[in-house]
Amino acid sequence: LSFPRSATSAPSMASPFVVPNTGTWDGNDGAWSTFFVTVGTPPQSFRVLPSTAGSDTWVPVPEGCTSNDPSNCAETRGAEPFNGATSLGFLKNESTTWQEIGLYGLSLEEGLNYTANGIYGYDTVGLGTPQGAGYKSWGHQVVAGIADKDFYMGILGLGTMYPSFSSSDDPIPPFLTHLRQDGSIPSLSYGYTAGASYRSKKVPGSLVLGGYDSTRLPTLTSLSAPFSSSSSTPFTLGVQSIVASNSLLGVASMTSSGGHMTVIDSTIPHLWLPSDVCDLFASAFGLTYDPTTDLYLINSTMHAEMLSLNPTINIKFGNTRYDSGPSANIKLPYAAFDLQASYPWFPNATNYFPIRRAANQSQYVLGRVLLQEAYLVVDHERRNFTVGQVPWQDPMPETHAVAIEPPEDSRYGSANDGVHNPDAVGIGKGALAGTIAGAAVLVVLLLVVFFVFRRRRRARLQRKETAELAGDEAKGSTLSTDHAAGTDAAKWGTAAAASLAELDSRRNGKPVEIGDTQIHEMLSPSGVCEMESPWNSTSKVDLGARVHEMDAGERGRVYELPTGLERERGHARGQVSWVVGDDVGGLTPVEGRTRRGRGGGSGSGNENGSGSRTPESGRDISKDWRLRS
Repeated sequence: LSFPRSATSAPSMASPFVVPNTGTWDGNDGAWSTFFVTVGTPPQSFRVLPSTAGSDTWVPVPEGCTSNDPSNCAETRGAEPFNGATSLGFLKNESTTWQEIGLYGLSLEEGLNYTANGIYGYDTVGLGTPQGAGYKSWGHQVVAGIADKDFYMGILGLGTMYPSFSSSDDPIPPFLTHLRQDGSIPSLSYGYTAGASYRSKKVPGSLVLGGYDSTRLPTLTSLSAPFSSSSSTPFTLGVQSIVASNSLLGVASMTSSGGHMTVIDSTIPHLWLPSDVCDLFASAFGLTYDPTTDLYLINSTMHAEMLSLNPTINIKFGNTRYDSGPSANIKLPYAAFDLQASYPWFPNATNYFPIRRAANQSQYVLGRVLLQEAYLVVDHERRNFTVGQVPWQDPMPETHAVAIEPPEDSRYGSANDGVHNPDAVGIGKGALAGTIAGAAVLVVLLLVVFFVFRRRRRARLQRKETAELAGDEAKGSTLSTDHAAGTDAAKWGTAAAASLAELDSRRNGKPVEIGDTQIHEMLSPSGVCEMESPWNSTSKVDLGARVHEMDAGERGRVYELPTGLERERGHARGQVSWVVGDDVGGLTPVEGRTRRGRGGGSGSGNENGSGSRTPESGRDISKDWRLRS
């Protein structure tokens, strides 16, 4: 197992950010290692839990603790003293940088029936404590104040899904993405383990942003996997087997019916499993299902028995639910499941076993219980993650943070860009507006050039036609056909194009071939000559008349006789009108059509382009033109 490590010689390379641990164990559904976060100006401190599924920062608000709650309600929810007094939660009116967005539903875990609302806004978010070493804060971050006790503790979102608000003009990057964009961390990655309060010295959790803690990651027993196709459940693995040892059933398989796919999500504490797996756990560990709370409880007698047996649970993971291919084992002692639920679950702390019955496959989730013994490394830019057993030592070594380098084609810039290259991380609103304005000016200039070119070309065509009709002596008298798309040859067949003759050429008497049509010239030293048309009855188009042409020397008068071709077409030259393809020479726009990329709709227009014009999706005005001679 290896990760792209940073070059220690790169002076501008950002270092991984080690989030300070509080050193305390919080929660109403177990003892969890928390981390310091501040919100607002001046900063208000909170103890929160990392969320691998969330992208925002959540903190409790005073409305979440009422007179019916214990007096220490806010403190147990993670609120630290503020301005020298006990805090009741985030005081948004005390923050000079708070910008309220509105009240929205917290849909993060609604698939597991966690329902709540949050008061959203923008504010400054910091990591650590203001007086602590390495404290840093970032302005204009998405923050939610939560009152509902379904989410008892605040969270620090580690996801990369952009929040969406109807009142927001522009999408605001998630917290972790913002740190990557401004060069605070070397890559969009992190390493996390929840810590283990049951270990002899209460090993705290570890959270490193932009890298991982090499002392917590095993090198030989880890499993790496790509993100799943679902953006909401990227850390999906197959549970190939769960085996309990030293249980009431001895060594027993909890997955006798086969494996299943599951998602790793640290937002929640429990393991959500198929109902038949839960039933086997209940038999092997002496559990009782409580339908009121949907928890599995264990009485004092069975609890003492389990402490005596000290069973272990081994979970085998793979990229699929079948027992094949690369895999990794995470072994959890009974102590990892020996938790207590307190208010508001129960009036008093009650022993319970943290498994939950999943209603269907979409609820198969493994929460923080797993991450007490497992270390998770996530690389968002490469879209892969790694999970492995924490290599416990006594005592545990100090954190050794190792940076994960970004990929060479990272959208956020190279590893050495750091904070000195903001252009590598995106385009600001001002730059974007300037780009759009410049593009608009360019389009206008191109249109002006096009119409000038079109007018000049049309003028040349008109002069050429006038010269043909007038019999310009310098050019000779001709009767010709247009070979372009949509001309007589294309519309009426090849006979008309192949049978036209030219008279009175004093230059030479040799036939000259132009294109695919022979034009025969005959010497005529005298004045006006006339000869019969060579078109015969086998031609596709019978003109039914001879062609007469006056000597070009008789200037000032133009004689043109109608031909059968014009009679059959039903109108005189100069009245041809049709839509052609890409040739824009001598063409005028057809009105009543629209540019590509505009909104959908319907419209009408007559042959001359008049009538109403409504945007129509997918049409390109540059391809719709009408020929006018």
